Amino acid sequence: MVLTQSASESAPTRMLANTETHDRVYLSDRLIFRTSGPARPIDDGVLGTSAQTETDVSRWVKTGCGAGVPQVTHDYTDLMGKRHQEVVRDDKGNSTRELAEEKLETILGEKRQGLVTARQRRTFKQLGKQYLTDIISNISAHTFQEYKGIIERRLAPTLDVYRVDQIGVPTVRALKAKLLADGFAAATINKTLILLGMILSTAVADRELSFNPCDHVRKMPSRASSVDADSGEITERHALTREQVAALLRASAELAELAAQRPSTLKIKAARVRYAHSQNCYHALFVTAARTGLRASELLALRWEDVNTEFGELSVRRRYRNASFDAPKSRTSARRVPITSDALAILRTWRMRSPHKSPQSLVFCSARGRPLSASNVGRRGVHPAAKLASLTGVGLHVLRHTFGSQLLAAGEDLATVSKLMGHASVSVTANVYLHAIQKPLGESASKLELYLAGK
Repeated sequence: MVLTQSASESAPTRMLANTETHDRVYLSDRLIFRTSGPARPIDDGVLGTSAQTETDVSRWVKTGCGAGVPQVTHDYTDLMGKRHQEVVRDDKGNSTRELAEEKLETILGEKRQGLVTARQRRTFKQLGKQYLTDIISNISAHTFQEYKGIIERRLAPTLDVYRVDQIGVPTVRALKAKLLADGFAAATINKTLILLGMILSTAVADRELSFNPCDHVRKMPSRASSVDADSGEITERHALTREQVAALLRASAELAELAAQRPSTLKIKAARVRYAHSQNCYHALFVTAARTGLRASELLALRWEDVNTEFGELSVRRRYRNASFDAPKSRTSARRVPITSDALAILRTWRMRSPHKSPQSLVFCSARGRPLSASNVGRRGVHPAAKLASLTGVGLHVLRHTFGSQLLAAGEDLATVSKLMGHASVSVTANVYLHAIQKPLGESASKLELYLAGK
């Protein structure tokens, strides 16, 4: 490979030969290539912008590997100020001048681009640990554990063997294919790739990578689906009709009424009491979910002090996920949400019936006052009511989605809906509820005709 001098390198090329030790030295901006072997003339055309003296070169020549042993040593200081010495070899273990020149051209090109030539030699395992250390103070404890789990279970088995600079587009594509072959859902794969992109972006900032390979790998098609943030279930983004919502709430009310008449299999009175408590609690929970659009984690964290019966609104101050309370999902998730009169009446009735009425008590809790889990609510509450109402694919997340869709159908503006839903931005609301805000394209032509006619 023939190397040509870059226009940005003004210093003359320096090439020295030491015939006594039979070493040849190629010097370029503290990048030294030397090979031990018979002394031969040195060709022109090797890049060089040396800042070292002839004495420095002689010192390196004397540490040559001995006559007759072909070896090219790469000695350089990276942009981080760390010095490195590497023997340049091909796949068969041979060390040649051609290989050294190719390596030199690559390194000089990377230096001109501002990359860390030494690559810091970090592995993905080290990068992942550093990433978690850097973000731990900026995210919730639950999110931290979630990220840590994704790294350990989905990224580490494939990527820990790689150095950061070895991770490219083919590597990310192979990871995506492996996750798909392992049976992970599209939403799970996308979430993994997004986190990987966030991790690798720090490597780009640290000049270990020239670009983020995740930016060049397509995400899995979502098929208009979304992930329930609390249960992890993938749910279709469909909204229930008014009739379906009414049928579901009637079914949950019927189950609550029948709870006191539980079959004789529950002969212990305490068990019947707990069952009746649960069914009445579920009914109040479903009505509140359908009329406020709160996330499941927000509903399960509500306390009676968060319910303002005078102004008819709920205050979202916390969430409950994976057996722990933490701050709302985002800054915009902490909000006040108005509640309809029918839902407010249900909550008043439920508070009178519940044994846990203090301001600090949870609104929706077990008979012993403990927090409910979203999975149990779905299995023991939503699914039986949906079955009785002849509905499928219903969950708390569907009730939240239905609330947003009904608001838009009622003519509420997108910005207001976004605030009530606690979305991070209006664009998120627009993407999720695109189906609810789309209008027939023919209306545009009709409106234009009316405008041109002066009507």
